[in-house]
Amino acid sequence: MMNSGTNLSFRCNGKLDFFYTFIPIYLFILMLPLSEPMNGQIKKITVSDSLQYVYELEEIVLYGSRYFDSPSMLTEIDAEQIENKNAFTIADLLRTDPALNLTAGPKAETEIKIRGFPAQDVLVLVDGRPINPGYYGKVDLAMLPVDNIAKLNVIKGPSSVAYGVNNMGGIVDIITKNGFEEPQTVFDISLGDYMFRNISLNHSRQVDDFNYWVSAFENYSDGFKMSDDFVPTSL
Repeated sequence: MMNSGTNLSFRCNGKLDFFYTFIPIYLFILMLPLSEPMNGQIKKITVSDSLQYVYELEEIVLYGSRYFDSPSMLTEIDAEQIENKNAFTIADLLRTDPALNLTAGPKAETEIKIRGFPAQDVLVLVDGRPINPGYYGKVDLAMLPVDNIAKLNVIKGPSSVAYGVNNMGGIVDIITKNGFEEPQTVFDISLGDYMFRNISLNHSRQVDDFNYWVSAFENYSDGFKMSDDFVPTSL
């Protein structure tokens, strides 16, 4: 319960007196029981040597959306497109995207840069789980074959916090294939000049609610043919 009262008076030109009286106002606060209990508790805290009561809520979790509808930010590549591109690795698959820049790093690894952000700021997910190493933070996309990929999503630019950290540059979201009811084993080999070889072995199967896909892959090349006009130089 609170009350307040104030009197105010002043004189105008020495003739008229005006008196204003503020009648005390009583405010009553009535606490009514709630139909549903609130999640939280009342605590006592001390602020500037005075005791105050605060209502502390329980932990609130906000879930961000992973949905994108902007074609300038999202590139989707399905299994049919992957097969038509005749690519061996994810690096080969993404080289044709004009918004992506794939270069060779200091250890000859393939780095992906999106809109100027380095590879450390590009999050790579496999079935929703990040595979970026903790020290360097970048993934060599040339080491990931496309044989068992069902879909590939590339998000360009900062993304939802629902994906996690290290996604200021963008996200490469890899969705793998499920196993088949009948066990399948596929062996593929490609050979070429300069010791080029591409070898892959895949085995998959589904048993009730459990499915698995095992893959082995090798991609090797001893360089490429130089121009006939090239003159070797030495120090």
